[in-house]
Amino acid sequence: MQIYDGLLKPREFKKDGQNFRLFTRTDGAYNGFIINFQKSAYNDKSKLKFTVNVARIKSSNEIPAKFKEYECRPVADRSRLANLSPLYGYDKWWEINENTDIEALEKEISALIQTAAFPFFGII
Repeated sequence: MQIYDGLLKPREFKKDGQNFRLFTRTDGAYNGFIINFQKSAYNDKSKLKFTVNVARIKSSNEIPAKFKEYECRPVADRSRLANLSPLYGYDKWWEINENTDIEALEKEISALIQTAAFPFFGII
């Protein structure tokens, strides 16, 4: 997966299933960032639909290593990746089927992570 190997791993995100987490410490605070690929409950053999969730959390206490993006409220911000982008601005679900250009899809998601998620996290 080029999104992880080419974009997230070099920035020290750790992969755990469909979750990619980064932990930092600044000014005595613990920071956690997560990118989560959420599959649709209605997938079948002919198609796979998914969306991308992002969240950031800041705490004076250490953040659990396997925190989930939906556990970040009320002390954090969370959003769908596409909602953060002026290209979309709505809840986007991508679809993978037999006609999907996987390389183009990976480029689209990677670009959104760079232009929307990283600024949301406060990292470049």
